[in-house]
Amino acid sequence: MVINTAFNVGAYTNRALDAGAAKILHKPLELSTLQDVLRRYAPTEHGTTAVVVELKIQRLRQSPTLQ
Repeated sequence: MVINTAFNVGAYTNRALDAGAAKILHKPLELSTLQDVLRRYAPTEHGTTAVVVELKIQRLRQSPTLQ
């Protein structure tokens, strides 16, 4: 489980880690950081997430909310 939050390190992030979060990401989030985290924590059936991550990053970059 990967958490993306606007909260700083503290009670909420500690609770997430205690509940099993593998990684806490803090906003604002760089797309390259998301790409690295997805490659590490979201393996595919083929053992790599490179193609999946690239497609998701491309879609995110095209999103009007990020422009």
